[in-house]
Amino acid sequence: NLNRLLSEEGAGAGGDPRLMNTMSPRRMKAESAMTEAKVMEELAKVRSVNDPEEVTMLLNAMQFQLGNGAMVSGRVWEKLGGAWADIGGFDNAIEAYRRALRARSGNASLGAMEQLGNLLVRRAQQVWAMAKAGDVEGANTV
Repeated sequence: NLNRLLSEEGAGAGGDPRLMNTMSPRRMKAESAMTEAKVMEELAKVRSVNDPEEVTMLLNAMQFQLGNGAMVSGRVWEKLGGAWADIGGFDNAIEAYRRALRARSGNASLGAMEQLGNLLVRRAQQVWAMAKAGDVEGANTV
């Protein structure tokens, strides 16, 4: 049981990324697994929300928490990237897929790499269309 393992090893870093090196590898793995399970559960809830603004708010909060919390596997970032891509949040999806591929766990799928490539092309098409329509300033800020 992950909760038992965490309590056996003491308070530790409590998810503080500055203290991650002070935790045992066993505790780091347990915290990562707990985070992964929680994120997967939250993503399932997000997919049932119909309000696009609420979905964006929830995904932003998740991405912020993941970026500032315990180590997270590539699978988690990959799932978050997919959720962003589903609602057209290309920039956030690109960031999540890049993090998936850079994750220490190395468990992101080949699909994450393919999706990253697809999103980069789609985003480039958007920028090109903006520049072509005369919105050079908008295209430059992307």
